Amino acid sequence: SKTPAIEKTKETETVEKLGRKLAACARRSYIPFRFFLVDSPGIENAYAIPGGSILITQALLDICSSEDEIAGVLAHEIAHIDCGHHSKALAVSLGTSLVILDNAILRQAGKLFDKLIESGYSQDNEFEADREGALLAKRAGFDPFGHMELMKMEEGVYPAEEHSYFSTHPPRHERINELRKLFG
Repeated sequence: SKTPAIEKTKETETVEKLGRKLAACARRSYIPFRFFLVDSPGIENAYAIPGGSILITQALLDICSSEDEIAGVLAHEIAHIDCGHHSKALAVSLGTSLVILDNAILRQAGKLFDKLIESGYSQDNEFEADREGALLAKRAGFDPFGHMELMKMEEGVYPAEEHSYFSTHPPRHERINELRKLFG
């Protein structure tokens, strides 16, 4: 089946390859995880959709400087699904069409991410996904600090812009401190 996202490139293959490696180590590895690289200019974000679809935007991928960082983002999103952080608001606002992830939806990724951000997870859920995502990355053979490295870099380069991956999450320094406590 054709992936309804950016056409097959080295980058989509990298996202799928890292995703598969992480999904195999997920606690709920029976979920048919699918990974999509979405073209949405200026939006650095990633999102997990109940059912196992993980979206990462090209803009966020562009600021990742290593596979560990990409894996850190994907692991965080898988962890939301592993931990059962399903946003009821999300299911209602997007209807079931998203489970099918058709081209029209991905072409309008900007509008999609506005909706996803509105229906975001609680701060407790984010801390839990940070922790579980780092542990998942480690189980899959990646650096558990990959996600933290990206957060540190992003903090310096991008203030918390409206569309940034991090504006919808708890303060980065708090999240980084929590991960440091866990991994020393």
